[in-house]
Amino acid sequence: DSDPLYKVYYTRLSDWYPTLTERYDLANTVNADRFLSVHINSADSASAKGTETLYKDYKTYASVIHSSSLSGMGYTKVLRGTKMMSALAEMGFISNSTESARIDARSEAIGSALYQSLCNSFN
Repeated sequence: DSDPLYKVYYTRLSDWYPTLTERYDLANTVNADRFLSVHINSADSASAKGTETLYKDYKTYASVIHSSSLSGMGYTKVLRGTKMMSALAEMGFISNSTESARIDARSEAIGSALYQSLCNSFN
């Protein structure tokens, strides 16, 4: 947000839950150059663990996002709905106390790595 080279649009700044389609629609409406959506997963099982990055068409972009911010853990799947390079990064499972603590402890480092990855995608 503080980097004047980039205009950031948020899909969620309060406690509401836009659908993925609503998120896509915003990115498409503003004709965004990149779409990055950051999430924390949850599951019924406290043993659920791992990260995941979904992407659209530009696997290299998503791979850089994934490996830079999440140290290469997890796997990738396809993301549809946007007209631009897209990545949706799931940081881990909040329902797993070990992963939740790790996410809390690394949130600043994860955010910094996501920012650097996004910036690098323009080079």
